Amino acid sequence: MLKLVIFIPKTHSDQLKERLWEAGLGKQGEYENCAFTSDGIGSFKPLEGANPTIGNIFDFEKVEEHRVEMLCEEKLKEIAISTIKKYHPYEAPAYEFYKIYT
Repeated sequence: MLKLVIFIPKTHSDQLKERLWEAGLGKQGEYENCAFTSDGIGSFKPLEGANPTIGNIFDFEKVEEHRVEMLCEEKLKEIAISTIKKYHPYEAPAYEFYKIYT
């Protein structure tokens, strides 16, 4: 089992969670649509060649974001990545997978 952690603007968080749940993520025991969401501030500065969704090249940005965590079966990892790339507004979304030992 894996845990997916993704950082996404608050405005797009619910839509991405829905898409990931539709793909089969976020199941724990006899429950589905499970996720943990916390608030934070993401920061970045787009460099030359970037195509930023928010902000401008060479301008430092701060964005209210959610850190979303949910379980992901290992067999769904590639589906999760393709779903993130399709529905995340950033051209380079920040996400991580951690191995869960039970």
